[in-house]
Amino acid sequence: MSHQNGLPGWLSGTNLDTTLAKIGILASLLLLGLRLLTAQVLLVVIPVATGVACVLYFGVHRRQTTAFEHPVLPGVVVDYLPAAVVVGMAALVGSVWAAGGRTPVSYLLIGAIGSAILAQSLLVEKTDLSPSLVVAQILVSAVMIRLSALFVTPGFVGVDVWTHIPDFVAGIVETGSLSAIADSKYIMAPFYHTIGAIGTLVFGSARMGVYLSIGLLVPLSALLVYVTTTQLLGARWALVATTLFAFSGQFIRWGIHIIPTSLGVVFFLGAVYCVTRLSVADDLWLFTLLVTVSLATVFTHQVSTAVLLVFLAIASVAFVSTRLFGATAGPSRRSVGGLVAVFLVTLVVTAVSWTATPWIGGESFLVQMAGILRGTLVGEAGFLNLAGGGGGSGGGGGGAESVSLLADILPFIEWFGFALLFAASIVGGLAMLRGDHPPALTATYILGASTMFVIIFGFSLFGVRAILPGRWMAFMYALLAIMAAVGLAHLSGTASKRVLVAVFVLLAVSYPMSMAVTQKATLDSPAFDDTNPRYAYTASEIAAVETISKVYTPEEAADIDTDHPYYTLFGRLGGYTGWTVAVDDTGPATDHPVIHREYQTTGPATVHLAGEPPQSVRSSTVDPGRICPASRNHVYANGDVTMCTISPITGGST
Repeated sequence: MSHQNGLPGWLSGTNLDTTLAKIGILASLLLLGLRLLTAQVLLVVIPVATGVACVLYFGVHRRQTTAFEHPVLPGVVVDYLPAAVVVGMAALVGSVWAAGGRTPVSYLLIGAIGSAILAQSLLVEKTDLSPSLVVAQILVSAVMIRLSALFVTPGFVGVDVWTHIPDFVAGIVETGSLSAIADSKYIMAPFYHTIGAIGTLVFGSARMGVYLSIGLLVPLSALLVYVTTTQLLGARWALVATTLFAFSGQFIRWGIHIIPTSLGVVFFLGAVYCVTRLSVADDLWLFTLLVTVSLATVFTHQVSTAVLLVFLAIASVAFVSTRLFGATAGPSRRSVGGLVAVFLVTLVVTAVSWTATPWIGGESFLVQMAGILRGTLVGEAGFLNLAGGGGGSGGGGGGAESVSLLADILPFIEWFGFALLFAASIVGGLAMLRGDHPPALTATYILGASTMFVIIFGFSLFGVRAILPGRWMAFMYALLAIMAAVGLAHLSGTASKRVLVAVFVLLAVSYPMSMAVTQKATLDSPAFDDTNPRYAYTASEIAAVETISKVYTPEEAADIDTDHPYYTLFGRLGGYTGWTVAVDDTGPATDHPVIHREYQTTGPATVHLAGEPPQSVRSSTVDPGRICPASRNHVYANGDVTMCTISPITGGST
């Protein structure tokens, strides 16, 4: 009998959930070994979160469950929490307006607001819990967090948005047709730009039109997470799932960087609701809604379409398999047939649309994307090919030791919220295998989240980034948030009161704050501005691009080099084709006109050190003399931005 005490005996068992929990513990220990091969922070965060979740799940099922009352806050505290949220939102708007942008105080307030809402969801007596009141707090705070950042930021936040709104949306309004996007891949996916154009006609400007249409729709779509979770759990846990998603860094990201991906997330949430509901119902309006949001996604954004197709494919296989193998709680034949039909229609429409979509060089998007993927898999993919992957410290610029220490710690701070969400979702996935949820839905959620996880993190581990895995994260977060709510609900009935209080308090206090300060949630004004670059611009930086493009037109000089990300603004707003400036010990290693801005001496702007190949360096101490030396003509300056060129006569000095 000694063999039963070894590893095979430990892994043996009749319950799939506990067996997978044991495997998860072993896998997390093995994955930690990859940390010895690379400094990638996710190779610590993911194994640790997995191991903790599996140990917690396995541990609560080894103890004798004892009934106890749900932990609650004192009544006097509960009474003041809604008022605290309202005061916090008012303080947030006031602080952002007074400072002219978001500051560390703003992020502390966002974290406090999220903690107060989570506390109401997790630690309030059931009889005192008002779902409608908490939902209102979630939605209003979600809108305030995003719009307060957008309206005080000159121009727009992000990179791609500078093409989508001032070029495409405004162009559609000016021409009264889709000719503004005729040469882009969005000619076959014009839904975002059409909505933005309608908003422009209503509100008078492209910026306000997009902000007050899609910009409002994105945070309000968190309500779809609530109604979806109510199909699985009670109101308390639906509130938890909604809060986790509304305050997640990736969802905040697409609420301030408003591009077609943002609208794609909204439609995906609608599809998740329809699939969830179809596991227990087969109403005709569900099929109508599902095919509507699916086709709307196809005509909005290509990456969002790929995400949706993966989800619908997994759901179709899960529903068909459950039906064929005769599960007692399986979906109806009508639900299965309708879901498969919607998937096939979406797939066919996608193939036709992508074939007709023009892209680089005039070839179809489908053909070129297949070629890019094939080239990546054959020529570039490799184990631990992590250059440019997410989760690193973001590079360094030769700063002081304290800056280096912050760069080492910062990724763990930013990914801590994800670790909590991921761990709770693992507990939820294991609980769904044991629980009373429909088997088809259990398989859909677990396989859907797992597949997206592999695409996001697994593909990146091998250097496969052609499908933009970072864009998939917000979609995965929706599934993780719902599964996390299932996990927390499961713990509330199985874990000891001491463990439960520790989990709830840790989640309520740490999750909103960690998510609020992530790089992607703070593109407009990084919480850690010594390490993370700012993807928004001052009024003088925008004015410089507008002025230079008029007096020194792209026709005269197609290339203008400056730091990253500032060069992207010259490309999208000014029409230039420049790149990140390369410098050596004497100055710019290029004959192109170059741009210096004050941010290069205060923020982590990226430049290249000349060489073969050029080395990318992120630094806040770039000497202005290395960008615009005295030997060059200084042809433009507005106090924050300077443009310098080589004299056509002297080759240098004026």
